[in-house]
Amino acid sequence: MQNVGLHALVEIFVYLVTVGFSFKAVKALKVESFIKPDHVVEAQIFWIFVAIALGYLVGSFLVMLMDNSLSLRMIFF
Repeated sequence: MQNVGLHALVEIFVYLVTVGFSFKAVKALKVESFIKPDHVVEAQIFWIFVAIALGYLVGSFLVMLMDNSLSLRMIFF
């Protein structure tokens, strides 16, 4: 049961780190030409959601990769 708790802790950490990295990456995009002058707050909220979605996708990939690589031990032992 302790192993499940450790896995959940690592998974949460991976998701938080990937959301942070994706937020940094999304901030680097220059999209001011697409934003209407009076809709700045909505655009910021949209980019936050994009960063969360991208971070979740990358985090899910890394967690699945970690799970599958740990399952490879079953083949050899």
